[in-house]
Order: sequence, then structure tokens, then C-alpha cells
Amino acid sequence: MQAKSGLKQPMKMNKFLFALASCLAFCASLVRADRLDDLIAGLRSGAITSVDPDKRAEILKSSGQEALKAYNESMVNLYLWEIKASIVDEENHGGWPYRSFLIYDSVLRSSLTKALKARYEDKPDSILAYACICPAIYAGDDKQVADLESYLKQNDSFLYDREQAGVDKFWRPFIKSVLDEQAAKDKPTK
Repeated sequence: MQAKSGLKQPMKMNKFLFALASCLAFCASLVRADRLDDLIAGLRSGAITSVDPDKRAEILKSSGQEALKAYNESMVNLYLWEIKASIVDEENHGGWPYRSFLIYDSVLRSSLTKALKARYEDKPDSILAYACICPAIYAGDDKQVADLESYLKQNDSFLYDREQAGVDKFWRPFIKSVLDEQAAKDKPTK
């Protein structure tokens, strides 16, 4: 479809898109900056010579909470990518649900499990239910595993069948070996 006024219509659209892109770029830089960046810039320029300890503590706490939230979201997003890759390419990625470094390491596993569970409780869906199963097995939470399997059975027979095919054959034996290995490492020596 050609515009009646020749090039005027595309030029208007280009100006609009350029303005929109400029606003988005500006907003993106504001989102990346945090209050710590503002403090550092003020200290660097000499505009701020000292920071009230209470204000500094509040800024550190709030910016730390924001950073931790972003970290947990990123961790969940990476694990969900691994879960999806395991579903679409089982031959090359099938082990991600139970072998991911995010759940293999006990400290990361704890953070991931909490973040996954929170996201699932906020807005349950089949991929999240499927993704929560191995962390729940690692945690020894058989009730949660049963609840997640029930959710899948009722809402997504494809993922339920896939989970059932692997849970006792691959997932549980591997997880048991990891937990046994970690328990042996944590066991005090005489």
C-alpha cells in the first residue's frame, strides 16, 4: 500500500520511530542508574562531600535489595531457559533440570528454589511447575513434588508424561548421588 502523499508518510513514521527510540534509550539509561551511582557521581564531582550515615545505610539497603531481586530474576530466567532447552532438545540438553549448576550448588539451589517458588506461587504455569520439581526433590519436599506433579497432570499432560518418564529413571538417582556426595563433604572428619 502506497501513501498518497509520496514520501511524507514514511518520513513522519521515521521521525516518530526516532523519537520513540530516543525516549526508550534515555529511559533505559535512567533504569540502569541507581542511587549509588548518584552518590558516586556527587562525590566524584565534589557536589557531595559526605553522606549522612542513615541515608547511606538506607540507600545501600534498598539498592542491595534491588540488585538481589535482579540477580534472582536472572537466575530463574537462566534456569527456565535450561528447562525449555531440555524439553525441545532432550538429546543435548535433557539433563538441565537435575544437573544445572544452579541446582547442583547448594547455595545457588537455595536462592533458585525460593525465587522459582515465589514466581510459581505468583502466577502458576506448567513450565514453572515442571521447573520446580527438581529443586523440590533436592530439598526433600515430597509434598511439593506431589503437588507440582498433580498440577502438571491436570494442566499439561505433555509435561507430566515427560516428567514421569524421567523423574525416577534419571532425576531422583542423580539428585540422590549429588546429595550423598555433598553430605560426605560436609561430614566432619575425626
